[in-house]
Amino acid sequence: MEVNIGNAAGRHRALIPDGELCSAGRAKYAAFDAPGGGWPATPLQAGPSTFVYKAVAPHATLYYRFYLTHEGWDDRRALRWDDLELIHDSGRRPASARETFDVDVPARTGHHILYLVWQRSDSPEAFYSCADVRFGGDGPTVAPAPAPETGTSGGGSGHGGHADAAPSRPTVTTRRGLRIRRTVTTDWGSGYCATVRVANRTGRRVAWRASVPAPGKVTSLWDAVGRDTGARLRVRGPEYAPTLGPRAATEFGFCADR
Repeated sequence: MEVNIGNAAGRHRALIPDGELCSAGRAKYAAFDAPGGGWPATPLQAGPSTFVYKAVAPHATLYYRFYLTHEGWDDRRALRWDDLELIHDSGRRPASARETFDVDVPARTGHHILYLVWQRSDSPEAFYSCADVRFGGDGPTVAPAPAPETGTSGGGSGHGGHADAAPSRPTVTTRRGLRIRRTVTTDWGSGYCATVRVANRTGRRVAWRASVPAPGKVTSLWDAVGRDTGARLRVRGPEYAPTLGPRAATEFGFCADR
């Protein structure tokens, strides 16, 4: 979400100081650089793995580069460039809202950070993110999530979301056989992001639609097509998945400024 440098042009290491990789050196995202193993972590295992990247605003791409911290790195210290090993370079790609990467993940143990650099080819702009991952002994384990504290816990898995306060209670509605559950996942005071799960509770395939509370101005929407009416967001299924099968479910998400 806008963790970027507009004129990067591949000069990532020159522009981002050690200890500020997760924020891309931007003061407004400095909280993402906080070290420690308390960030929510995604389970990960060594070997072939598929990573999926959803771009709210697709761009023609020079490369996506995935880095993983070295075995034995010290997570009590903010991330440095020398802590990282390049594990995948996608090369050039056309603009796409959904990217899939087949990555051979090297062996690790315990808590690590997966770092992503996305360099556009149609602009010098580049985007960056940190995702906390955890490797287990015989299989993956999940790090315990920290208790919610305003401005300290990360949205989503690891450092990639906004610093947030405790999320509000989900709202649940039903409409023509659809159960719609809206959950605010991150809230930073002046704005928030939410995930909406739409479940088809009928025995037939349906073209799904949903209307959910969305106070403020919606700034991004993914995995659905819709319009912001100021107080509510009205959406329908995207072109690649406009319908839901019997008893099937899907999710979409959005962010808004208050």
